[in-house]
Amino acid sequence: MTDPKNLGLCLFGEYIARLVDQGKSENVDTISEKAWNKELVKYLIEKYKIDISNTTYDINAFEEFFFDNLLESRKSGIINNGLLSVISTILDVCERKC
Repeated sequence: MTDPKNLGLCLFGEYIARLVDQGKSENVDTISEKAWNKELVKYLIEKYKIDISNTTYDINAFEEFFFDNLLESRKSGIINNGLLSVISTILDVCERKC
């Protein structure tokens, strides 16, 4: 992902991976709805107290990224934990653009 607006997106994905490792889960439909409303990243940052700076990273660009790219469950095969949809989406875009 060479777009400078997406700087830090992989770091955000690492934070989400840590949440999954801790046993956290989100409903897949909730994640989709939040992405569609361009509030997914802010929702996760607030709910899980993720320490990622809005002054360092363009959180609004992250919201656009997930609005444009969030994988549907039928494509990703993820049906039980929406947090994995976030990680899967980042990996999918990296695969296509790298």
